[in-house]
Amino acid sequence: DLVIDLLEALKAVPMSLDILRDTRIGASVAPLKKWEAEIVSQKAKALIKHWRTIAGNPKSPRSQPKAPPQRAASTSDAASEPSRPSKPSAATDSYTTEVDAQRSAVREKMRKILSVDDKGSTPLFLVAQSIEEAMFSFGKGDKKVYGDKFRQLAFNLPKNQDLREELNRGQVTPEQLVQLTPNELAPRDVQARKAKMALEQHEARSLDWLAKNDEAIRAECGLKEVVGMYTCGRCKSQKIKNSEAQTRSADEPMTQFFSCLDCHNRWRF
Repeated sequence: DLVIDLLEALKAVPMSLDILRDTRIGASVAPLKKWEAEIVSQKAKALIKHWRTIAGNPKSPRSQPKAPPQRAASTSDAASEPSRPSKPSAATDSYTTEVDAQRSAVREKMRKILSVDDKGSTPLFLVAQSIEEAMFSFGKGDKKVYGDKFRQLAFNLPKNQDLREELNRGQVTPEQLVQLTPNELAPRDVQARKAKMALEQHEARSLDWLAKNDEAIRAECGLKEVVGMYTCGRCKSQKIKNSEAQTRSADEPMTQFFSCLDCHNRWRF
């Protein structure tokens, strides 16, 4: 019902060639021609056909407002009239056409990505269009920023079902989506693995620093030999360096880290 209402509203809008070119509304409505509901498909086809008629006859009364009659310009008016700006060059028109084609292709690819979760009740082409417009605004006309953001979304969205569902339900807006970093776009299990790896690397660097600076620390403190209550399971040495850190929840005991100063064996419990 929502899609039908939107098509009826678009049909009632006075349309012109300039509006069709500036809004690119035809590219957004075109996917509806293949909609499962026949009534939606028929209305979309009729609307596209009507717009093509306007595009093929840009001077028709419906496509452009009637220009008011102009009085004959006098010689003094012609002399004082400022020069009109020149029309855009062919190179500018070519660049605009290229950008429009690229944006239409991006919208179609985003629609295909979102269609994985399509239940037939949400007009995904509108969601895809909103995402593309947010990407374009985010890039502020910079093609590199625009392309990088599209590649981030195209890589992560197919893998992140939770984010796709939140996007389709409106819990995450397109403006919020384009602000997310690549790590935030990744699925939650991937984020958890990365956080665990970062913690393990931090712990390893801490133990490396202790082993590297052990002799200097002992010399500074006046310690000749370190003999503790722990024994290395590899070389049976009692020269053990230990530390502790809270790696789990607050109600769990702290994790103990051990490093043998002779064979550099490491363990924890």
